[in-house]
Amino acid sequence: MKLIWKLVRPVLKFLLSALVFCSFFLLASLAQSIYYMGAEYDLVKLPDVRSLKDLKPLESSFVYASDGTLIGCYAKEYRTVLLENEIPQLLERAILASEDQRFDSHLGLDFWAIMRAAFRNLKEGRVVEGGSTLTQQVAKNFFLTQERTLERKIKEAVLALKLERAFSKREILTFYVNVAYLGRGRYGFEAASRAYFGKSVNALKLHEIALVVGLINTPDILARANIEAALQKRNRVLQLMRSQDYLSEEDFRQALSEPLNILPPAADCKNEAPFFVEEIRKTYKDKLPLLTGGLRIYTTLDRNIQKKAEEALKNMLDKYRARHPENAETVQGAVIALDLKTGEMRAMVGGENFLKNEFNKATQAKRQPGSAFKPFTYAAGLKYVCKEAEYNKCVLKDAPYPVSMGRGRKAHTIENYPYKNLPRYRGWTTMNVALYESRNAATAWLAAQMDMSWILDLARKAGIKSELQPYITTSIGASEVTLLEITAAFISFVNGGYSIEPSMISGIYDANGKAIMLPQDKKPEMVFSNKPDPDLAAAENASIAENMKELLKEVVDAPTGTAYGLRKTLPYGEIAGKTGTATNEKDEPTDNWFIGLTPRYAIGVWMGLENKLSLGDRETGAVNPLWVFEEIVRELNLLDFDEKFIPLFATEE
Repeated sequence: MKLIWKLVRPVLKFLLSALVFCSFFLLASLAQSIYYMGAEYDLVKLPDVRSLKDLKPLESSFVYASDGTLIGCYAKEYRTVLLENEIPQLLERAILASEDQRFDSHLGLDFWAIMRAAFRNLKEGRVVEGGSTLTQQVAKNFFLTQERTLERKIKEAVLALKLERAFSKREILTFYVNVAYLGRGRYGFEAASRAYFGKSVNALKLHEIALVVGLINTPDILARANIEAALQKRNRVLQLMRSQDYLSEEDFRQALSEPLNILPPAADCKNEAPFFVEEIRKTYKDKLPLLTGGLRIYTTLDRNIQKKAEEALKNMLDKYRARHPENAETVQGAVIALDLKTGEMRAMVGGENFLKNEFNKATQAKRQPGSAFKPFTYAAGLKYVCKEAEYNKCVLKDAPYPVSMGRGRKAHTIENYPYKNLPRYRGWTTMNVALYESRNAATAWLAAQMDMSWILDLARKAGIKSELQPYITTSIGASEVTLLEITAAFISFVNGGYSIEPSMISGIYDANGKAIMLPQDKKPEMVFSNKPDPDLAAAENASIAENMKELLKEVVDAPTGTAYGLRKTLPYGEIAGKTGTATNEKDEPTDNWFIGLTPRYAIGVWMGLENKLSLGDRETGAVNPLWVFEEIVRELNLLDFDEKFIPLFATEE
């Protein structure tokens, strides 16, 4: 029996191979016959190839920092479309040498290629090579599935013939260049060039182009880390180009000797500011075709400030973890940096590690700001209580302040922080001392002299969007807010009294460079006055803003101010700000804040545990977030010696 099988097997192999050969030949003949017998009259139900003229391939959208550097992208299929006149000659020659040497002369089907493939398959005893032209591949990729059936091959051949009648060779090549899958989720040669080499296909060298073209039939070869096989594919393309006289012998030898220098996966679309890029996606995902539209999104991000903010936040968290290893896994932080004049966002750090936790602590986390909210109470106090007195002459009562908690419940007493080197209560004290020493009792007393709605309305006009509870405890920071909104709201204290809406986008353009979204000029609104007379309103607004600026500067400049430590390393230049430490019912610190202002930037920093438990004894805003602000400002030289806060609008004398 074995002897019979040994004799019969070669015969069966020959018959099978002959069948494969005949199938290829008959397929080509059948397709051409169907076409010339009237395929265009729909004898075979096929899509209209002319629809390709209006078909726009899915294209990646890219996000750029303010200096034009790519910082991220969005894509359903990672693709950047090349126009006809953007295809480099070297790429065209490499594709034709490798995939379709008679592209310029055939009519969609290459009978010589079909016969060559058939003979090779006959020799190997199995299908190892196809005879598809570029036109057939375009037909398959745009209109058909990848299944290997006779019906699909016939449709592919007929569509190829129709494509050749409907489009020029250059148009067909352009379709191919933009639709070929080349690994790493990249479609088209431009996206692949950026994925593997970090540059446009027009900037690729000969050996790099040959490598990318070599991926056409085995796009996953680099994913398998098979460098040797990738080199063989590249060298085969170079040999084919040489055989077609597309290369000189010298260029051919030089290209063969070049090593492979492939970028690691995703390096072409790295996310330098992942929370920032994700925030843009969430904002515009329902308004713009981010995943498919090939948009160019230009942002306000400053890469230097962003990088330093990330580093400074990590340094703060590492120091805290060294003191409290029990909280190492749950401690988190966030940083926001805004341009003081425009509100443009220069940095957003929504957490320490985006890959581990995408929840944005700068925009999504609502936490109690503690004393960082007090400036809104003091601004309302200047408007409604200390109308005539200067901020340093307005007197407040600093003593334990009882607050009713409702019928049948024991009153809660608002007390001051147990200072080490200061009296816990000062009795009667001035507004500036009460704020820069962050005295809770005096602040609660001031709030009690007003209707709470006055404080809440002022905070909302400044930019606080979160719900604020109408209770006395809100005056000292018991209502939760986000870091972004409170940082933006602080700007009105030093810019002359005007609210500024934070912005992230400087312009969005489509794939052809047409502007589809540009910043809208939004007139800043007064925060501290609602008088009907414009002149009186401007005067009141400017006066309260000036007083608030001085109050917040004393937080940094007064020797007993909670942020006075900044002056050890930042001895010059105007700085304003406010620390904040929220506590739980046991008076244990749960949230640390510092909102710092320089003449150019507003920088907000938050730190806390994800479970809102205690950070530990004496872990305050002055101990932790303050030094993130200090590191950013000091190391980036964001503070000039003689630079001062300048109001957005100056009232006329």
